[in-house]
Amino acid sequence: MPIIKRRREGAPWSTPSQWSSNYGKKDGPAKEYHDNGQLQFEGAYKYCNKDGPAKEYHYNGQLSLAGAYKDGKMDGPAKEYDNGKLTFEGVYKDHERWEGWGTEYRNRRQG
Repeated sequence: MPIIKRRREGAPWSTPSQWSSNYGKKDGPAKEYHDNGQLQFEGAYKYCNKDGPAKEYHYNGQLSLAGAYKDGKMDGPAKEYDNGKLTFEGVYKDHERWEGWGTEYRNRRQG
């Protein structure tokens, strides 16, 4: 996968990103990084949209989300984390939590 240097609006953004390309479009396995070098996204693209199993990470490098995308939208079982602790486990449909198919853990002590 090539390393691509991108620019954020008005400022240089030298954070490396790695992905496969199909006619200049993101297509295939991908890794994207926060500007501090920590991994931000690990998954795949299909025709420029996130597609398939994916993991996303907080700025500090801890896991933020483990789930799957379909046509650029969260779709299917997912787990969300904050400070290393599970905060939500459920199902997404068209990038929204599917009502009635999840458990929120924010107010519970976790051992």
